[in-house]
Amino acid sequence: MARTTNHSQRSASRRKRKRIPRASRKSSNHYPIVRSLQAYLTAQGRGPSGMKNREAFAKRAGTSVAYLYQLAVGFRQASPAVAIEIEKASLGQVRCEDLAPDADWGYLEARKPAPTGAPTHNAAPWLG
Repeated sequence: MARTTNHSQRSASRRKRKRIPRASRKSSNHYPIVRSLQAYLTAQGRGPSGMKNREAFAKRAGTSVAYLYQLAVGFRQASPAVAIEIEKASLGQVRCEDLAPDADWGYLEARKPAPTGAPTHNAAPWLG
């Protein structure tokens, strides 16, 4: 036996939701856009040569081009270790503070490495 429905029920089920413009959409899983990374990736050029440049940059940073674009548009947020590698690979043009703003960069900047060959602390004060 065929199921019958009246016209108003069918049209109600086919109605589309009201489309919200992209600019006004709010999503809780997006991070800030990293404009410096966007600019750096764009500056690599267009076409096959630009893609090779972006792939070389991603390789130097120890990641993929797709992941770099996800960071740039705010879909993901870099860990502090990845952020540091990207800053090194970009020669400081993309700052690690922009990539991972939640990290405690002030603490890391305040920490100074011990001079080479110097003990980090006096483990046996009675010897010295």
